[in-house]
Amino acid sequence: MRRLSLLIVLICCSIGLKSQNLQSFKYLGDTFSGYYYIGWAYSHGMTQNNAVPGAENHKLTGNFMELNFKYHDYQKGHWQFDLRAKMYTDVIKQLADLILGTESAYTALENTGLTTGPLGWHTYTYNLIVGDYITISTGAHHNDYFYFANARESETDARLSTKEPQGYYFAAGPSLMLSLYASKFLMINLKSQYSFAYWRPVSVADAVEDNNYPLPQFFGFTTELLTPWGIYFELDHNRLINKGSNPNEGMRTDLNIGFKFVVN
Repeated sequence: MRRLSLLIVLICCSIGLKSQNLQSFKYLGDTFSGYYYIGWAYSHGMTQNNAVPGAENHKLTGNFMELNFKYHDYQKGHWQFDLRAKMYTDVIKQLADLILGTESAYTALENTGLTTGPLGWHTYTYNLIVGDYITISTGAHHNDYFYFANARESETDARLSTKEPQGYYFAAGPSLMLSLYASKFLMINLKSQYSFAYWRPVSVADAVEDNNYPLPQFFGFTTELLTPWGIYFELDHNRLINKGSNPNEGMRTDLNIGFKFVVN
């Protein structure tokens, strides 16, 4: 992740096509800043959990689509907004795989699951530092997460169980957005957030529940490469940070290619 961030910074320092700037970046022939967008993408999702017994069985993939809703604005003192609700497309994909009998990250019995809850992941940031080629925006977020790991009891015991941490969590914490104007052909949007779970209203139905187990934390990092022709490429990485002693620390990475539709 650090190498990726360094590479992005180096690209931005080395590309110097300055016929535009961040505020005047053209998208489908119009200024990109100051509008709401719905992003629709083909998504290749990957889950893994290197902490559990039988970790190799938790390296699973699935292909479907992802939707997001964003407000981009690069003026100083203005706000930006990011909403993701992966759960809904995940459920559709899971039902389709079950009907077709396809095993994937959505249907495997021995697997790790990490997705949004029905409310989704809401991020609000305030443009604190604004220049011609960079905007730094800080703020906060409120997310709901579904998480579980249906894993083996041990490397030699193939019986499956869902242990802590597991369930439906509410979490909140700080967020950082960074937008970089690389050239008139490329804008780079980065988002990072750290979430502190504060409540678990629901556990997984068949889980080995321990209400005294420490609530987890979550980390998310998103890199978006946006072109002026409507196409964007995105890497969205999210992981659980286990604050207890059970070997269970899952993560999910989605590689997306999609199109942003202007809402207004």
